Amino acid sequence: MKKRKTFLTALILILYFSIIGQGLNTFSDEQDDKDNMNIVPLLSASDFVAVEWSRTWGGNDWDYGYGVVVDSYNNVYLAGDTSSFGAGYSDMVLVKYDSSGVQQWYRTWGGSDWDSGYGVAVDLSNSVYITGETRNFGAGVSDIVLVKYDSSGVQQWNRTWGAGNWSYGYGVAVDSFNSVYLAGSTFNFGAGLYDMVLVKYDSSGLQQWNRTWGGSDWDSGYGVAVDSSNNVYLAGGTESFEAGLIDMVLVKYDSSGLQQWNRTWGGNDRDYSYGVAVDSSNNVYLAGGTESFGTGDEDMVLVKYDSSGVQQWNRTWGGTDGDIGYGVAVDSSDSVYLAGGTENFGAGYKDMVLVKYSVEKREKGLVISGYDLLLFTCVIGVITAISLKRKYSK
Repeated sequence: MKKRKTFLTALILILYFSIIGQGLNTFSDEQDDKDNMNIVPLLSASDFVAVEWSRTWGGNDWDYGYGVVVDSYNNVYLAGDTSSFGAGYSDMVLVKYDSSGVQQWYRTWGGSDWDSGYGVAVDLSNSVYITGETRNFGAGVSDIVLVKYDSSGVQQWNRTWGAGNWSYGYGVAVDSFNSVYLAGSTFNFGAGLYDMVLVKYDSSGLQQWNRTWGGSDWDSGYGVAVDSSNNVYLAGGTESFEAGLIDMVLVKYDSSGLQQWNRTWGGNDRDYSYGVAVDSSNNVYLAGGTESFGTGDEDMVLVKYDSSGVQQWNRTWGGTDGDIGYGVAVDSSDSVYLAGGTENFGAGYKDMVLVKYSVEKREKGLVISGYDLLLFTCVIGVITAISLKRKYSK
């Protein structure tokens, strides 16, 4: 009888602490998710993070970097514009470093007026494409420009796209056939004041097609990404189709330029997207800023869609002041990195910020949720209690 009471007491204590512990963990997880506590302000003693190297590049005037990409040999390409070097007031600039941070070469491109580089991409042959705007060459006041270099920095060709007015290039991506996609905005073509534009070139610089997207108001494209089936995703902002002042917009095209679907995201205020990335399952991540949702004046925002355009979730990150997201990338484990600026955290008025999101995969029972674990523990406890009762009842 004494042994029976001891076993039952122990069992009750195990179940009690399992339930309480799991309940606290579940509450903590939900609360963290609600509060968007996705930043680690201090590192634990077991963590060690060191700057391996940093490099500055420039001269006596102003020089800015906007885009970065890594090739298959881990060489790093930095894209931007320079007033210190080149032929004009501002030139596009491309700087190549090896993985140790040793500069291999740099190239400027431009004329006597204004040229600026924003986006950069690398193809399967490690050729490099830089895109931006030019006011020196082309048909308009400002044209989209695309310049191709080989890995040694030898220019292969350059192309401008535009007409008599304004066109800007911001993003560039390459598919599995080394076709190149430019994302930007144009005042020359389309339905409205400004339209999003997507232009496709083959690896020889021959234009395959171009597409504009928009309505009667302002619409602008900033980011572009390609999935494993060579579908193309164009990201930007729209005032023509929105719930508020400006909405984030994502448009999917196939490799032939046929629109598959479009999605807008936002509330009553300003919401806009700058970056887009695709994971190994062809889910799409849209990055930007929101004034409609979140905790502050403006928050960083990340929205996930599947390949059919069904929203999976959205997350905001920030404090009471302004925070905004510009870039997004996905690693080999499908963790997502959101880059931007924050006025709430850091050492200065506005600091760079990087936020990592990871999503547990629940397919095939590889991950057991807290509720599943609690249910499993209770079932085992009940079975054990019945077994003990039968044993000591004999």
